[in-house]
Amino acid sequence: RRGGPSFQRAAPLSPPLLLPQAGTLDFILVTLATTQTVDFSKFFPLLRPRGTICFVGMCPPITADVFTLGFTMNNITTSNTGGRKEMESMLAFCAEKGIGASVVLRPMDEVNACLAELESAKHAKRFVLTRD
Repeated sequence: RRGGPSFQRAAPLSPPLLLPQAGTLDFILVTLATTQTVDFSKFFPLLRPRGTICFVGMCPPITADVFTLGFTMNNITTSNTGGRKEMESMLAFCAEKGIGASVVLRPMDEVNACLAELESAKHAKRFVLTRD
């Protein structure tokens, strides 16, 4: 059986919200794509010993407390893309669990406006450009 017994969405990051999860998570998948500085140190206390945090996409540089990681034996890994088999497996998992992407559909002729909005970093959005 694939999938975990629970799922915790951590956006926006709020320490009081995350506190009950401390030391309980096996795996954290970070899908953040931004050029802004992010304090990823909030994530590490959420991992159980030997837990893994995986950064996908293009996130800003991270810093980690290597001294503490030595005791917790947590893992940090990255992945830009997977192969066809991995993508098909991930899509099947998402379909099974009802997980979908949050996107904004915009016509192709609004590409410059989309780019300007992404550069302003006002909102975390993923644009899908359509041909009208």
